[in-house]
Amino acid sequence: MINRLLLFFALTVLLAAAQPCAASATLRFAPQPTLSLSLTERNFRPFVRLLEEILQRPVELVLKRDYAEIIAALKNDQIDLAYLGPLPYVIASNSDPALEPLLRFTEPDGSASYRCVLVVFGDTPATDLPHPCRVALTQPYSTCGYFMASQLLQQIGRNLETCDYSYAGSHDSAALEVVRGHADLAALKDSIATDYGKLGLRVIAQSEPLPGFLLVGNRRTLDEASFSQLRQQLLTRQALPEVEPLQLIGKNLIAVKAADYATLRQQLQRQPVPGLGQ
Repeated sequence: MINRLLLFFALTVLLAAAQPCAASATLRFAPQPTLSLSLTERNFRPFVRLLEEILQRPVELVLKRDYAEIIAALKNDQIDLAYLGPLPYVIASNSDPALEPLLRFTEPDGSASYRCVLVVFGDTPATDLPHPCRVALTQPYSTCGYFMASQLLQQIGRNLETCDYSYAGSHDSAALEVVRGHADLAALKDSIATDYGKLGLRVIAQSEPLPGFLLVGNRRTLDEASFSQLRQQLLTRQALPEVEPLQLIGKNLIAVKAADYATLRQQLQRQPVPGLGQ
């Protein structure tokens, strides 16, 4: 009899450990730091309150300094939900099938896609840029980082590998490197380039439209009920909270499929980013 009770107790503990986090547990949400950490927190604090309202449970806003930290935390089950750009999502999901896109964020102007752009300061023509030119990039895992910057530079007859490039850490930091004269060019998300246009930045090259940023869930830690509840209620929301002065996300979330990012996966296979596990 005692042996049966011990066996029952052991099975109960094992089953409980295998279940995704209970509905009463704190949900951990991490946005990739497209902007500085302070601006990232300001942009996503209202969204965190919305998640808490929908799920009726506390949500922790987890701030990481770089995209690689978020990808590692997802793989180590330290994050339940993440706001990821296309390239970080593709790289992370290539090695971790438990990462599933829930929804796709629209852009601040309401569009379902965005572009990466190459900017200079003022009226500087591309032909007058120095050799080698100084290029400010965001982060290695950023879609608008090395991955798209190398393609954009080809449009103006330059090769990123022959340029003096460095990582500024975020889109706004890369933009400010050009404004301050520390870099000749920067590769940025188009909406952020528009925001910094008032400081004198000008777009000289742009990518094709890219599928938007995603809300990605960790299937190992997020239960099915929360998955379904988030997907259903966020899709029917009339508008997400707005934030000033720099708005990262649009007013709505839209349906998403992993296949939306198939072209990006193929491009990454043809053109890997140096130093990244892809």
